[in-house]
Amino acid sequence: MRCADCDLEWQHTLETRIPVDPADLTFMFGSQKPVTLERRVEAAKGELGGLVANTVRSIQAHGDKLTGDEQQLILKKVERTRKAIADGDFEELKTCLMEMEIAAMIIGEAMLRV
Repeated sequence: MRCADCDLEWQHTLETRIPVDPADLTFMFGSQKPVTLERRVEAAKGELGGLVANTVRSIQAHGDKLTGDEQQLILKKVERTRKAIADGDFEELKTCLMEMEIAAMIIGEAMLRV
């Protein structure tokens, strides 16, 4: 998939959502402390925690519109993400961020089905 803003792959968009620029950290954390892996991990964990909560709520609200396979796929992604949040591996968190975005798209498509 392509990024609407810059016509690059979605990977570009997902990576820029995790703070890597000191200006981003100033906005998010209120200081210009150096970018560390720990800060990137914490930012990714925070974003993923919100995505997991929203995805679970969406499944509960619109689960009747999802097929059984879609529900199982999304729930597997949620469990993998929860495990990645607990483990704190940055590369796994980035992968899970992309997977949760895909899960949100699957739910959105299901909501639009007639």
